[in-house]
Amino acid sequence: MTDSTHIKASAAKEKVQRMVLEKTPSQYINTLEEEAKKIEKEHEKKRIDSGKKKKGREPKSDPTLKTVAVFRTDSDSGSLHRSGKPSGPHYLAHTSIDTENGIIVDIHPSAGNVNDCEPFIERLTILQEKFDLDIKKVGADRGYDTTPIHHGLKKLKITGYITPTKKETAYDTMSYHEFKFNNETDSYICPNHKELPFTHLKKSNGHYSKIYSAKAKDCKICPFREKCFGKKSIKKAISRPIAHELIDENLKRSKTSEYKQIQKQRRVWCEGTFGTMKTKHNLYKTYKRGIQKILEQCLFSALALNLKRMVKVIN
Repeated sequence: MTDSTHIKASAAKEKVQRMVLEKTPSQYINTLEEEAKKIEKEHEKKRIDSGKKKKGREPKSDPTLKTVAVFRTDSDSGSLHRSGKPSGPHYLAHTSIDTENGIIVDIHPSAGNVNDCEPFIERLTILQEKFDLDIKKVGADRGYDTTPIHHGLKKLKITGYITPTKKETAYDTMSYHEFKFNNETDSYICPNHKELPFTHLKKSNGHYSKIYSAKAKDCKICPFREKCFGKKSIKKAISRPIAHELIDENLKRSKTSEYKQIQKQRRVWCEGTFGTMKTKHNLYKTYKRGIQKILEQCLFSALALNLKRMVKVIN
């Protein structure tokens, strides 16, 4: 089971400055790069084999710079902005727990503005290699329900039981559900029996989607035009995230009794563990500064709780 909990940082909330930093892609963001390159190569080969001269659009690169708030008294911390959580400078402790005895097998601190899912696949990889753990299943909340996470779990041969989240994208519009997908031709067929072939890849915030576009001349005379995409656009396009079928598989698992049992265990072990560590083992806040010292505090807190649980198991 994996989740994160916030730790109040020893930093002055008002002593903050804005800085422009270069984006450094994480393993979480890069997990679909190889798949995207493979799809691009296959698409280009089909284009050449069919005799088409026009090359498909290449995905635009994401901006390499970003503006972040940095707390001057502890620059390693980050500003926490989550519903129902305290604001200001915090750290996050990303924690993985086994369900048999509640032993914390990994605790990894990060700045408070890091998404829960970002270190997830990398930490699982480290766990497998460090402890030679044969991890079969993982449970997590909806913050981990992303295509890169499901793709990463597939590569690690781990089944995810993750709370699904509803994504408001063009892929989820009502008109999309009236289109039929053809796996053999990798295209959609619209209600007016016209084909929307795969035309190019789109990249946004490190996430790749396959774009399927109709021909403008077909959409111009289509009787379903206004209902399908409105008056401003000239043709219908559907955005389908790479490996979207993995999200669909997770959605199907979420309707099983096994999923309900795993999520019940996650709430017991993760939320119960965090409550105990905060009240009994010095994880509510820190007087230390810097990620390395926060790591030491996290490890000692986890060590204390693990020792208590190990003694209980032995007895």
